[in-house]
Amino acid sequence: MLPVPALRKGLLGLVAVAFVAAAPGPASSSIRVSPLMLDGDAGHAGGRLGPVYVTNTSGQPVPVQVELAGLTHDPDGYPVFLTDPEHRDLAIRSVRPSWTSAELRAGETRALWFDVHRPPHGGVYLAALVRTPVPTGSLVVAVLLFLRGPGASTQPSLRLEGVWAEQETPNQPVQVVAQVRNTGARDETARGEALLVGPDGQLQGRIHLGPATVLPGAVRLLRAEWRPGLLPPGRYVVQAALAGQGGAAQKLAAGFDVIRPYELARLAGALSLAVEADAAGIPVVVASVHNRSSRPVAPVLEISVTAKDGEKRSTTVRGPTVEPGAVDRVQLPWPAPLSAGEYQVDVEWLDGARRVAQAALSLAVAPSLARGSEGRATP
Repeated sequence: MLPVPALRKGLLGLVAVAFVAAAPGPASSSIRVSPLMLDGDAGHAGGRLGPVYVTNTSGQPVPVQVELAGLTHDPDGYPVFLTDPEHRDLAIRSVRPSWTSAELRAGETRALWFDVHRPPHGGVYLAALVRTPVPTGSLVVAVLLFLRGPGASTQPSLRLEGVWAEQETPNQPVQVVAQVRNTGARDETARGEALLVGPDGQLQGRIHLGPATVLPGAVRLLRAEWRPGLLPPGRYVVQAALAGQGGAAQKLAAGFDVIRPYELARLAGALSLAVEADAAGIPVVVASVHNRSSRPVAPVLEISVTAKDGEKRSTTVRGPTVEPGAVDRVQLPWPAPLSAGEYQVDVEWLDGARRVAQAALSLAVAPSLARGSEGRATP
């Protein structure tokens, strides 16, 4: 999985940019690639996307290679290139570049096409990584490929999973954030609005969320600023809804507290993990929760345990109340009976849908210790 910086513009709410994969240092670009995104329907084999023009901008011949990768994005819309064998195979089965290796003469421009080899079911989202060597390593320019085919459901596929308000520092604008997940087979455009209700129950503001493209299976955070003229202390409510999605499930609300004029109460903290043995010698994972906010909090921890074969189990536990500035311990339950093997343990401290902190560790269980363990949350 290869995350890459991007500008937050364009069809995806982002545009892929060039990056250098090697030791840091100055490097002059030797190729120009345009356009950086191709978007089209691919309802049958034999269709084509393109052209993309690759130009050698240097004064000497340069070798250029083209490879395919899967494409998704992080919650803020930055592209993530999936280079594992499964996603590479999907890319190769879906499209075929008109060329994968070439040497371009000084000033030469060559057209690059992408032939649809197998029509996607719903949508397939790929990246073509155009690579050339530079003194510090390799210059790579990413071209995003959107292929849409038959078979996608016409039912709404965007799910509103959470909404909250946050503030970087006192006296800064209030950031309203809505978390949206695409459960469908092709990209969707998420947009909506948020209503801000004051302590007196009166509507204080209305702001728009989005638009932003969300790829299949991905999560996107829709952010907007609220800049009220006054923000006196009290309990406020933010209500969010997705446009065009309908249904009560697509409307969510959350409260937030203003503790001083233009200062939100912040839930902040840190999380660390350690492996210990219980009275029977069975390994248990203990989370240390550090409450760095200004109010007591009972942390909600989501535990995911992934075995070496890829099987994943998850569970959620609420720990004891932790006072401001204090650290407390939570013994985490196993999502399933413990068996011998290697595990990856990931823990997230959640405030509604917002992640406060996260931690992870690897764990190896010997056969002699492989016994069922229910576990429980204890201070």
